[in-house]
Amino acid sequence: DGTEAGTRMLKNVAADHISDSNPREMHNVNGTLFFIADDGFGDTVWTTDGTPYGTTRIALPPEAGNVQTFDEGDSSAVTGGLYYFLAGQPHNTDLWRTDGTKAGTFRLSDNDGTLLLPYRNGLLFFGHDAAHGRELWFTDGTASGTRLFMDVTTGPQNSAPFRPTVVDDVLYFSSGHYNRRTTDGTPANTTFFAEGISFPNDSPFVILDEWLYRPDPFVSRVHLRVPKYESVQRFDQKPLRLHVFGSSLLIFLDRALWRSYGTQESTSLIKTLPAGSCVGESEIAVTNGVLYWTIVNAQEGSVELWRTNGTSAGTALVESISDPSATCRSLFAADGRVYFMGTDAFHGNEVWVSDGTETGTHLLYDVNSGPDSSDPREFFTIGDTLYFTATTPNAGRELWTSAPFTCVTDCIPKRRAARK
Repeated sequence: DGTEAGTRMLKNVAADHISDSNPREMHNVNGTLFFIADDGFGDTVWTTDGTPYGTTRIALPPEAGNVQTFDEGDSSAVTGGLYYFLAGQPHNTDLWRTDGTKAGTFRLSDNDGTLLLPYRNGLLFFGHDAAHGRELWFTDGTASGTRLFMDVTTGPQNSAPFRPTVVDDVLYFSSGHYNRRTTDGTPANTTFFAEGISFPNDSPFVILDEWLYRPDPFVSRVHLRVPKYESVQRFDQKPLRLHVFGSSLLIFLDRALWRSYGTQESTSLIKTLPAGSCVGESEIAVTNGVLYWTIVNAQEGSVELWRTNGTSAGTALVESISDPSATCRSLFAADGRVYFMGTDAFHGNEVWVSDGTETGTHLLYDVNSGPDSSDPREFFTIGDTLYFTATTPNAGRELWTSAPFTCVTDCIPKRRAARK
């Protein structure tokens, strides 16, 4: 709650071991936090209700092996009230599910990849069998409801569908350089789009209305129903990222922010920015119609927190929140606030919070008192409770929790002192 007493380590999961437990892959399952952590006997799934005694380990059978997580993709997912995860060996994983009980925790299928994609109250994943090779599979969370979703390449040859994306219960994916498809899993409703239009498989894209947008090397769009290709806007540099924002598209460049409704006439500059926009997957956060991101301002020697509502007047610097040695910080937004790892000379890397205003941006809690850093990350909220991981000298990286923060008068002097 912004006080020392109101912010605490939730549980020292690896208390009897030298290493930390490294909590990660956090998800909300019906009001309970599920996460993966290592108690010294291997990674497994844990649950918590926000209290130390309510933080418990889900025991897996010996044949499951360790829970596996991978840097290149999400290794867990929640859909239909179930927590899905991968267990086994690093290059030989199986798909598992749990509802938090021993009886509700069991293996569903072999898994050949890190794709776990919620779809129609179930899950799409890369499965494998001798008859079909590596293909897209679907599960509704039951053994009988786990099946081949689509044999993209007929027979035992692997198809490796690329960049599968779900929009409005329709799956979009690439199965070859010219093969862009949409499907609901049935042959009758599987169609090609943009056939004959060349763009690389690894080109990132977003979907808005009936158009697919991509920044390669300028912003262009491809219609999803008819073979139609259009250039939206050319820039002097390749956009860093496209982001769907309401009914429009935000286009992030290194030194500018643009907005487009899909045509050249509707594409306009929102604001010129300092160089160094950080707009990776974890460096954008949206809450209450406001988007936050960070910029490394090399000229000022700082990292800045910015906000936009999609208009020029509503795009502004919130505050410079880091010293010259800092880098981009992951952001997490909920209920009108954005949480992040902020830095100043007096406190090191610690938990900061912002409501989008300068006066409302400040240090939330100094986990390691003084200039030593706790390097908080993995921010997550369930209801009124904020969870995050932080590192302390005695416990390593463990799970911490705090009640929702309400700014009181003594937080303002702390923020100003930090800025000095």
